[in-house]
Amino acid sequence: MVKGRHKSLGIVLTGGGARSAYPLGVLKFIFHDLNVNPQDVVLVGSSAGAINAHYLAQNAHRGFGVIINELCGVWEGLHVESIYKTNISSISKLVGRWLYNSTIGKLSHKQKIESFLDSTPLYELLKSLSDTRQLHKNIEEGVISGLGITATQYGTGRAITFYHASPTNPVKKWWYPKREGVPTKIGLKHVLASAAIPVLFPSVRVGKYFYGDGSVRFTAPLSPAIHMGANKILAIGLRKIETSELVPAQEYPSIAQIGGTLLNAIFHDSLDYDVHTLRKINKLVQISRESLEDYVFINTILVQPSRDLGILALAYEQSMPQKLKFLLKSLGSQGRGSADLLSYLLFEGIYIKKLIQLGYEDAKARKIEIETFFSDHK
Repeated sequence: MVKGRHKSLGIVLTGGGARSAYPLGVLKFIFHDLNVNPQDVVLVGSSAGAINAHYLAQNAHRGFGVIINELCGVWEGLHVESIYKTNISSISKLVGRWLYNSTIGKLSHKQKIESFLDSTPLYELLKSLSDTRQLHKNIEEGVISGLGITATQYGTGRAITFYHASPTNPVKKWWYPKREGVPTKIGLKHVLASAAIPVLFPSVRVGKYFYGDGSVRFTAPLSPAIHMGANKILAIGLRKIETSELVPAQEYPSIAQIGGTLLNAIFHDSLDYDVHTLRKINKLVQISRESLEDYVFINTILVQPSRDLGILALAYEQSMPQKLKFLLKSLGSQGRGSADLLSYLLFEGIYIKKLIQLGYEDAKARKIEIETFFSDHK
């Protein structure tokens, strides 16, 4: 927020498993229907939002209006098996590893389980979509101003944003006790690390260290975009604007319900709070122009779901493979109490299409506000 910086449009995409399809509907309305095609954009992603940011950055040279439709098509064609294995063999290995860890593994101090789920299919999918050479070319030639991918460093718990900025957008490294910006040529491993949901997906080694989901303990998701030169920010959240549909648990919560609550805290709360904080700072900048003359106002728009994405998932529970439904039921998955966990794992086209449609409708409902925000980007 300091004057004299490069000025770009920042697009911040957070994640939340299958829920990460929702922002695509918002972007579809903006890029396709409103024909917004920003030429000076910084894309920042964490968790599954890193997947979307990476794809958009890699293909930006073909126009955002074109590639957002393609990306929606990729998501709409997904099935659970496209992301993680659900066959009997994989589940049997999982159970066997858990048994080993709880018996022989404890005695030998050799742990053989890395995660609840085998995400090899996700790696294969992203590998087929990835074109690292084109990504680097787009950044070096200034098609986009930069790409930032955030992952959580295990051992320290710090949020590390790996970033690659164009030559016309010099970005200085940043360091804070809980977060850091590290310049690098971004590759598929950074995306996989950012999307590695704790416990559910395996950790990923980047260089010497292991990383996991970028939303864990990431208290300032707008920060990378600001450090990378954004003076306007579009942030897309995954938390319903109102929470009147939520009720306190009157019965002892199941493991599935607890897991859903923890994932909600990881993926949603920090973005809401960070946008709220930035708006307060903006007000201070406006009020105290003389004493804060070295700082600039950063215009921010936050789009959030009008419906609870967990409750929305319940209607499509039957779309899940039988083996996975059995596994979830063993964790106490039943009804509204476990809807949140279900919504993170339900990588099925029928649910994803609904999420994209909801994002599209929510953006359309704010058409005038969004058009004003993007008035200088058409």
